Amino acid sequence: MILGQNVRSDSKASPLLYFIKHSFISIIDAELQNSAPYNWLDDSFWLKKAYLETRSSLLVNSNWWLALQDDVQVPGPVRLSPNPPPFNDWQLRRAAWVIKRMLHFKKRIDQQTLPPDITRTAPLCMSHYKRMFNMTRIPKQGCDILHKAHEGDPSSQQITLLVNGHMFLVDVYDTSGDICSLDTLVQRLRACTLEAQCEVTPVAILTADDREIWAKNRDHLASLSPSNGQNLSSVDSSLFCLSLDSTRTRIKHGDSIYSSEDLTNARWDDHLHNTAYGMDGFNRWFDKTITLSVESNTRLGMMGEHSPCDALIPSILGDYCVEEPMHLAEFEPSNFTSESIPGWRRLDWQLDHHITAECQRVAQEAKSIVDDSDDSQLWFQDYGVSWIRGTGALNSYNLS
Repeated sequence: MILGQNVRSDSKASPLLYFIKHSFISIIDAELQNSAPYNWLDDSFWLKKAYLETRSSLLVNSNWWLALQDDVQVPGPVRLSPNPPPFNDWQLRRAAWVIKRMLHFKKRIDQQTLPPDITRTAPLCMSHYKRMFNMTRIPKQGCDILHKAHEGDPSSQQITLLVNGHMFLVDVYDTSGDICSLDTLVQRLRACTLEAQCEVTPVAILTADDREIWAKNRDHLASLSPSNGQNLSSVDSSLFCLSLDSTRTRIKHGDSIYSSEDLTNARWDDHLHNTAYGMDGFNRWFDKTITLSVESNTRLGMMGEHSPCDALIPSILGDYCVEEPMHLAEFEPSNFTSESIPGWRRLDWQLDHHITAECQRVAQEAKSIVDDSDDSQLWFQDYGVSWIRGTGALNSYNLS
């Protein structure tokens, strides 16, 4: 029997059933509501069983990803080049522009100026929008937890930048709390890329591991040095991650951007591959709710950890990021050296033999997972909205 159903309401009803209906259920409901800030099913049951208790790698198995459209302001030779130079001006400009668009969207969330999501009869809860920023899934034994940055945490005003396995914190607001100018953002991104030329042990690859093992390794990493613990906390609380990637493609110089198969596009398939996995799992912090990736040919992608919000919510954010092309007049060329640009710092890690060996192991396992995964976009033009409107005559069918 389902509690609360088929229970007689007259005086002859069983005292036990009467208690269940009028007292027991209300007690359970009150406890569930008190234990969950938004929705007891979501916060107290679904998230744990569907996501946080899952022990497999987030890479491929859980994280969502979105391939976003090109910016028409970027010259064709840059966008279509199979291997443009890494960290070129166009890549950094697009990265800065997307940072600005992300922060504009966050401002609308904070000021509650976003139009409400509604059904035909009522508005929908929009609490998940706030979970896209300053949030991270932290591995724990048995069940992970979600971390949301506290107000006043300096890291909550920064982004985490990943370049060639290096990690940086970059200020994206000025001292007045306003979004930095595009020129300032470009300068800071370029300064970071200049500091990321040497080879380094890619600590971020550990986030692609089995959750139980990553939980142990994260605790061990934090125990090696107070600075390691601070680095982890800063990444957890930062606004979001941004990965600057070199373009890796199967297209050779001089080849057509279209494959020999009419229904596929090799350029876009490469885009999907890099967005979802990075370079075999490198240059990503898979625990973060939002990670943007900008390749050297300016292709833009978005990937994130699934538990804080459904992928539909970040897709709305992604649409907003690409809704307006870059305003090139807002960019000003500057001559500088990395030492002359404040507002960023590199995250240096104190590692031991165990962590170094674990990074190597996870890198090999992540590559195996990626190599065993296929991704492609089917380009099918024979049926769609235009066909339905022009030929399908849907109004002749009874859709009830």
